[in-house]
Amino acid sequence: MGAHALLGNDLTALGDLDSALDEYTTTINLCEAAGSGKCKDLWLDYVNRGAVLNNLNSPERALSDLNEAARLRARPELTILSNRARAKENQGDFIGADADYTIAMGLNGEVGEPDEDENANHYI
Repeated sequence: MGAHALLGNDLTALGDLDSALDEYTTTINLCEAAGSGKCKDLWLDYVNRGAVLNNLNSPERALSDLNEAARLRARPELTILSNRARAKENQGDFIGADADYTIAMGLNGEVGEPDEDENANHYI
């Protein structure tokens, strides 16, 4: 499962967003099929796919993924908040975007990181 996420990161870096989207979707589907507890950083896969969807001008789908990431993470996360704010901006929800940016700025640099045994390159 992690291999697909890492490939998604590489494809994103290369600018092949459509293929990256496919890899993140595969990761999410495999994790969800494996059941609860098998992919403890599933929230991060949703963040990555949401960021790609933002860059592919699909803010509605991006927002859905980023809301799921926030639900799974269950605590404020700078990466989620900043990407979600951008998706809200792209939808014209400037009040919602401002609320997410405000929370993100209040984190005082406390950025959530993947768990120690996970690859930190998982972020995009």
